[in-house]
Amino acid sequence: MRAEEESVDHDECWCDECLALDEVMDLSEHASLLIGEGHLDEAEEIGRALIRDYPEFPDGPERLGEVYEARGQAKAAADQYRRAAEIAVKMPATLVDAETPSSLLSRAHRLEVEGAG
Repeated sequence: MRAEEESVDHDECWCDECLALDEVMDLSEHASLLIGEGHLDEAEEIGRALIRDYPEFPDGPERLGEVYEARGQAKAAADQYRRAAEIAVKMPATLVDAETPSSLLSRAHRLEVEGAG
């Protein structure tokens, strides 16, 4: 990659990567709102679409995990949180917070402990 390409300001960028990130963030936020409002079927559809269309982002499995958790399906939720953590750990630091993988794994562990108890 040339030096001038590395210094591109992606804040107002129309490259494919930035457009995909914007779409993922919009869908992910919408799914979170739906989960909070109890519209779990709609949120599940978005989570599955994120997994299908953007498998390189952890948002789909994370939202699906939240749907399963809201439904009381602890094992399925924990599995999705682990899946999201596996994706997040491979992402560039510019696209994911450093604590995201461990946070997702903690959520999975908490569900397993609560389910075992």
